[in-house]
Amino acid sequence: MIKIILITLFKSSAAMKVFFIGVLEAIGRGFDNLSYHIIHPIRLIRFQDVREFLADNYLLVIFCLILIMIATFLIYNKRQLRGDNTS
Repeated sequence: MIKIILITLFKSSAAMKVFFIGVLEAIGRGFDNLSYHIIHPIRLIRFQDVREFLADNYLLVIFCLILIMIATFLIYNKRQLRGDNTS
């Protein structure tokens, strides 16, 4: 499969090559922006102790954020179901 993609890429016109290179650059910039949006807010935290806690316990923080998102989703879903049953 990869061989077929590479053959079509190299045998295609110059415009297609430019298009694929542009798409790959856009994807790369997207990952770079994503890391900026994740790491930069941690740098903006004012107190050094809080920054060190988050850096040392990042798995715990991620786990807690996931739990909060799940709880929020379940609460919203429950309210939505209640609203549908009463009407």
